[in-house]
Amino acid sequence: MRPSMPTDIADVSPTPGVPIANPADFKSMPWTLAAISDDRREITVVFIAGDGDCLVRAGYHITVDGTTLVLGEYSRVTSVRVCGAKTDYGVETVPLPLDLDASVQLVHAPTSEMSPRNICQTCTTGCRRWEGRLNPPGR
Repeated sequence: MRPSMPTDIADVSPTPGVPIANPADFKSMPWTLAAISDDRREITVVFIAGDGDCLVRAGYHITVDGTTLVLGEYSRVTSVRVCGAKTDYGVETVPLPLDLDASVQLVHAPTSEMSPRNICQTCTTGCRRWEGRLNPPGR
């Protein structure tokens, strides 16, 4: 089950993204492009952060390969044993190392499997059914 990304972010203020150096220890999460700055050096993305209990936000990572930018949004698994039946998402701005023009391609990093079992992978009992409800930040 994959929750759909929210499309109306007009009432949500983006926060500056937090870069992470090594995404290998984290879960890659779905994101979608919401806006590109006028100077094309910053983007705004909407991302799934996790469930707020067993899977929480870590940050973003950009890999540059020539004129290709690979963006990953990452969350970390916690030691919480009972996972919330919700999906948290966020909106952030991400500075780009290259102008996002016609010669530069922005690519989504492969995502980790999103399922109730993965989100609650540290749970042994008590995992509630993941219903994919969205919980916008600050609401």
